[in-house]
Amino acid sequence: MAYLIIGAGGIGASLAARLVRGGAEVTLVARPNRTSALAEGITMHDFDGTVWRSRPTVVDALPSAVGDPRETVVVLAVKAFDTPAVVQQLAQRDHLGEAAVICAQNTVHNEATVAKAMTRVAGAVVHFGADVTSPGVITDRGDPPLLVIGGYPNGMPSWLDGPVADLRSGGFIVETSQNVMARKWSKLILNLDSALSAIASVSNDEMRSDPRWVDVRRAVRAEALRALDAAGIEYERPIEISQQPSEPWRPRSYSSTWHDLRLGRSRVETDDINGEIVRIGVRTGVPVPLNVFLLETCVRMALERTQPGAMTPDELLRALAALRA
Repeated sequence: MAYLIIGAGGIGASLAARLVRGGAEVTLVARPNRTSALAEGITMHDFDGTVWRSRPTVVDALPSAVGDPRETVVVLAVKAFDTPAVVQQLAQRDHLGEAAVICAQNTVHNEATVAKAMTRVAGAVVHFGADVTSPGVITDRGDPPLLVIGGYPNGMPSWLDGPVADLRSGGFIVETSQNVMARKWSKLILNLDSALSAIASVSNDEMRSDPRWVDVRRAVRAEALRALDAAGIEYERPIEISQQPSEPWRPRSYSSTWHDLRLGRSRVETDDINGEIVRIGVRTGVPVPLNVFLLETCVRMALERTQPGAMTPDELLRALAALRA
């Protein structure tokens, strides 16, 4: 299989680097301001402490031609709000019409958007973190690179056998799922915390180890689960949130929303994560005030180009406590 990976952030670059290391043919589509650094090679600071380099082909736009499109897999690693534009570009290129697409993205509507234009679509739940720490340098957040893959809307089509094998050759732990969208909803529930990290500039380690954040995370998740249950949405119940010891050996890391605000982006995925819960809450009549607050605050921060930490941790905790009273 040949791979066309669209999106060269931490996840997209990590996917490209590992697939190349496993022997796959990979073209990585990056923003023009990133292509020169990535074209020199990707330096991976791996979860196990090793450092290695990989060199995929890097371009700044969809290629005008590919090999056999039936043997081409497009991997989407862009933000959810960029998916419609990318799908439109794919649909306009006849040479990609028969390509398969794997959505290696957060949120739950990317696959449906792609399926309007493409016939072979799969979802991949990304259970690892990777940050762009400098141009061309990717640092894993300390977790083994786990992916859960399945066909959309369900099943495990045979065309995924090749990508699963290639990903495993590249060092990924790959689980397959007959109901990948239930796993995607589970990941959305996990990602509700991302807004907390961004608003108060709280690290992932603090979110796991500080009992105050553990309590708030449980409350944010609880109202989301009530809304999903009321709507009859199928999801795989995530592992219960529990306080964990601090792990100072891990690279200090923050949520993807934190990084988006840090880069001054005017849009964040909060609307597709916490916002999804808010819309379901409205539809079902289930109150979700914590998720409403997180959504409104993150969207406002993005529009105003506010850096992470618009509120201190104590300010955010007090505001959320008032909503829970």
